[in-house]
Amino acid sequence: MGAGRAFPASARLTRKCDFDAAFAAPTVRLRSPPLRLLAKPNDKGFARLGVVAPKRSLRRAVDRNWVKRRVRESFRLARSGLPPSDFVITVDGRHNVREAADELWAKLSER
Repeated sequence: MGAGRAFPASARLTRKCDFDAAFAAPTVRLRSPPLRLLAKPNDKGFARLGVVAPKRSLRRAVDRNWVKRRVRESFRLARSGLPPSDFVITVDGRHNVREAADELWAKLSER
């Protein structure tokens, strides 16, 4: 794995206040079923990702974890071409997650 393709802890949204800031005032909203993306610019100089997979949408923990892994992998590969922002992705289902995530990153790079 190349250094530009890593997914370090610094590229993850882990604190509630980071998620709350993205939910409260997103500058970008995109949807590609089964995913919804909210983005808010940050001053870190690089893109960060947070994934929300509610029990309401995915009952089993194994499904929630599977979906989060697919979204994180897609983000890891697209990260170098993304603007410095905090991205929060909410998952509504399990089907076509990787393709939907790739589509969201492509839409973002078009903007």
